[in-house]
Amino acid sequence: MKHCATKKEADKIRSQKNPRMTDDQMKALELFVAASKDATEFGRNAVIYALRQTDNLTQPVYLSLPTSPSIFADKRAEEMYSSVCRMLSIDGTTRISLFFKGMGTEFGLSCLRGGFYPDGRFGEWASERTIWISPIVYDRGAKRIKPDTQEIEAVKLPA
Repeated sequence: MKHCATKKEADKIRSQKNPRMTDDQMKALELFVAASKDATEFGRNAVIYALRQTDNLTQPVYLSLPTSPSIFADKRAEEMYSSVCRMLSIDGTTRISLFFKGMGTEFGLSCLRGGFYPDGRFGEWASERTIWISPIVYDRGAKRIKPDTQEIEAVKLPA
């Protein structure tokens, strides 16, 4: 996973073909996420929902959840964001970045407080929490997926 200082750097990474992960690799990744003690059930569901939208880690995606208009929305958005932060943290037990690396993919998980404004700018003060699955940290060119919280809650965790 790369940090890109310029649009040109990001475009170069996007132009490279990412190796398609096998269905078995994706199942192993889902099982790893499902077993994470660093994430809540909703957080694990959100990550797995997003993973399933990547076409076996060939399509970068991002998912933003609103922190308003209700306390429930705020709680779910914060749960997703905090779960991903803990899964990425060296203080946690999941260390999901190492799993992605072991799969031989440039894709990874990232998260940030904020969301995209209608004009395409990302704002840390936007009333959303955002996660990405992409080879680029905070990828502004990733495809937005727009589930509602019920779709995320309905994800069946692999056993």
